Amino acid sequence: RLELWEWKARTLLREAPEVKGIKVVSHIEDVNMKDAQAFAIYLVEKNPGTIALIAGENYVLFAKNEGIEGISMKELLRRVLERTGGGGGGSDNLAKGGGFKATPEEILKIALEELKSLI
Repeated sequence: RLELWEWKARTLLREAPEVKGIKVVSHIEDVNMKDAQAFAIYLVEKNPGTIALIAGENYVLFAKNEGIEGISMKELLRRVLERTGGGGGGSDNLAKGGGFKATPEEILKIALEELKSLI
C-alpha cells in the first residue's frame, strides 16, 4: 500500500496548484473515509508545505502539514459547512465532515475558494 501511496502522492503533487507557496492537493477519492484519512495524513506528513483537500461520496477531509502556520483546517471546514450544510469538526491540522448538500466536485471548488481567502 505504501508504494501505491507514494506513486499517488507524486502524481497529485505534480498536478497540484501552488497558492502563495503552499501546494494544494484537491482530489476526489473513491475509498472509504478511514483509508482516505490515512492517505491524507501520509501525504501532508511526507510533503512539507502541502495541504490536502479530499472529498469522497459522503465525506470531506482537509489536512495540512504541521509546518504550515496561520491556517486552520477546522476553520476551513467551518467556512465550507456554512455554504454547503452538513456537519463535522477537527483540529488545525485535520478536519473532516459529511452530510453536505453538494457534490464532491462542488465541495472541493468551495474549499479551494475559501482556502485562498485564508492564506
